[in-house]
Amino acid sequence: MEHPTTVTGKEGWQGQVEKVLPAPDGQGSQVLIRLANGQQVLAPAEVLVAQADGSFYLPVGLSELEQAHTERAAPSEPVLTVPVMVEELHVEKRPVETGRARVTKKLHEREEVVDDKTGKPVA
Repeated sequence: MEHPTTVTGKEGWQGQVEKVLPAPDGQGSQVLIRLANGQQVLAPAEVLVAQADGSFYLPVGLSELEQAHTERAAPSEPVLTVPVMVEELHVEKRPVETGRARVTKKLHEREEVVDDKTGKPVA
């Protein structure tokens, strides 16, 4: 298959072939398809049906592909689960000073003798 190859699914979705990969069991190959919404889907290459225009049709639904992938990916060994014994979280809230302004005032005092218009000294 040449890249990019269009694939149309059973439910009407469309996507592009990203890669052709070997199947995990070594039997055949898988096709990685990127759907228009960005989701990626793995499908067995032998299920794809070639169309006259060079595209492919996938006669399998997305839910069927997901179910088949989940069944193949089931672990062969039991999963070890380690329980969490203690988990603690302490949350505190306190006011935080976010800004500060400093205002200063300087006072200068002086005595001065000034004559008013009457000619008499004013203290």
